[in-house]
Amino acid sequence: MTDRELLKLAAKAAGIQFSELGGGARYAPQPGIMQPYVLWNPLTDDADALRLAVKCNLNVCVGYRSVSACLQDDGSFHRVEEIKDDPYAATRRVIVRAAAEIGKGME
Repeated sequence: MTDRELLKLAAKAAGIQFSELGGGARYAPQPGIMQPYVLWNPLTDDADALRLAVKCNLNVCVGYRSVSACLQDDGSFHRVEEIKDDPYAATRRVIVRAAAEIGKGME
């Protein structure tokens, strides 16, 4: 699955409007209040990834060689990402992959 497809499905799981603008999604931080949209890309932004994990109720476990994420309630949508050079990038990616699986189930 491409990064674009992952972001699109993860955005769906988080209730965020996906947009091609800037290679990510966009959202209004406070819906209903007139303001500019904010770009959202949890593959590159730690804060966006953390908010996505919380929104999707994900349990994230970081180990020495891998990181995993799954749905906290029942362990479904379990994904594992090997840690290579950047443990933060691996953590962001596994969160997005687990959220994308949730979003895929919403289609």
